[in-house]
Amino acid sequence: MSGTQDKPINLASISDLKNTSDDQLALIFKKQGYTVSHAQTNVRLALGYASVLVAAFVALYDKHYGFSAAYNVTAVCLVVYTLLTCAYFYWVRFVEHGVVYTGVNDASPSTTIKVYTEVPDKYTPTYKIRIEKVQGDNKTSTSEAQESFTQWFGRNGLIVYEKFEAWVVDTSNGGVAESKKAK
Repeated sequence: MSGTQDKPINLASISDLKNTSDDQLALIFKKQGYTVSHAQTNVRLALGYASVLVAAFVALYDKHYGFSAAYNVTAVCLVVYTLLTCAYFYWVRFVEHGVVYTGVNDASPSTTIKVYTEVPDKYTPTYKIRIEKVQGDNKTSTSEAQESFTQWFGRNGLIVYEKFEAWVVDTSNGGVAESKKAK
């Protein structure tokens, strides 16, 4: 089974390299028996839409009743909007920070996996991955590795899926074959 990359990317663009690699993670972990969990995305969407609905409500209320009659409602909605926006910021910044994949094991629904990726230096084409597995008894195992993008991207700008898959699976199993352990 090959990856899902349709067209070549610019090998000089580190963000393209990272995004293309990140896009392959769902397919890799699906083959490992994980299903994507959208719980974190759903919370982010709920907070964002709630703040937009509050803003729309206050705008329509003000338009219908006028500023003087809507003053108190506007003040309350401003506080609610501010709280929702702060909660959204907190969620994105501190809860979802760096998570590119969250999955649940099909065979054991109490086992979850979170994958964090980053490019440590924006001028060096190095991909750093951290995989956290949480078992049902709250036993957490973490494995980290980093490797150059050149290990799984060909000169033609296409990802060599099998190499990337082998590296990610090896990392998720705690190994670091052909990769450097992250410091």
